[in-house]
Amino acid sequence: MTLCVIFPTNPLNPQQVDPDYAAEQQAAAQYFDTAVIDFDALVQQGQVHFSGLPAYLSTVLYRGWMLRPEQYPLLSQAVASRGGQLLTDTKAYLAAHLLPSWAEHPHTPKARWNTDLRDDALKELLNQFTGPVTVKDFVKSRKNEWDSAFYIPSAQVQTAALEVIHNFIERQGDLLVGGVVLREFVPFKSIGYFHDEPTYEEYRVF
Repeated sequence: MTLCVIFPTNPLNPQQVDPDYAAEQQAAAQYFDTAVIDFDALVQQGQVHFSGLPAYLSTVLYRGWMLRPEQYPLLSQAVASRGGQLLTDTKAYLAAHLLPSWAEHPHTPKARWNTDLRDDALKELLNQFTGPVTVKDFVKSRKNEWDSAFYIPSAQVQTAALEVIHNFIERQGDLLVGGVVLREFVPFKSIGYFHDEPTYEEYRVF
């Protein structure tokens, strides 16, 4: 299998790799072809611009910043138009990326979601929980804003809970994906704080 690994560009120089991925690009280049994609052009304009693609393209791995559900297919189509195929196709990407695709797994905390952001719909979500919950969208949370836009001590204290949810929705703005998700909060072993954010010992299995 011929593999090409694509990294995002440096925002200040679209011919160079993003500095955050420079070490990975150097390591990958020892074994595989590498190229860069203008990340800003993709996410802001829906345009795909590569630099450094090999003449013969087979399997492509994208290693970079998160792409929204409507952006990843653009990358996939651009790769296909050049004769290649993404190692992770769009279906697989969305299956792992969007919480409703995997939230019913028996070994993950209870989650409920709604694309309706009106208070009545949010109250219906809250009524499905009795204890503490966290709020996120289909992809991301604002965990770094623990008390104001992430953690809800009790789903049944709805006035306070709605304030946290409203904060989350407002602060996500155009970045909100899908809708609102509430997840059961599981009090794993506490290992302290990181930037004023409670940190827990947890393990994730894929």
